[in-house]
Amino acid sequence: MKLKSESYPDRIRHIAQEVSQFRNKYPVDHTVQQLGIIANELEKVLKKTPQKQA
Repeated sequence: MKLKSESYPDRIRHIAQEVSQFRNKYPVDHTVQQLGIIANELEKVLKKTPQKQA
């Protein structure tokens, strides 16, 4: 059980890992690759964007 919540990029990467488990039944390589790219781009944007103080 995780106590710390995952960032959105890490969640996307986790989803990509789960989807990659279907490789034997379905052609998902392109989907996994695209999710990885999305996660990386989102992470770059989030790092550039200043965090709002709550």
